Amino acid sequence: MRCRVAGYDHSFTLRIGRYRGPGTYPGAALTYTVTGPEGGIASATGVLATPVTITSTGGSFTVDSTGQNGRTLDATVTWTCP
Repeated sequence: MRCRVAGYDHSFTLRIGRYRGPGTYPGAALTYTVTGPEGGIASATGVLATPVTITSTGGSFTVDSTGQNGRTLDATVTWTCP
């Protein structure tokens, strides 16, 4: 998924093992990148330590991680599907 918020581009891929439809999953593999007007801001790749919630109309997860060059990424991501 990609989106633009306050002039920053956010891109993430979330992989849930043994996905069975809407529900709460104990964790997932995440690749997350934030790019600003001057280039890369933060990126993280790993397994989320927090649950991922998937609904019939979207989902959400929280990430709190230290990425490249010691930069931190602390965000709650919520999305909706049409």
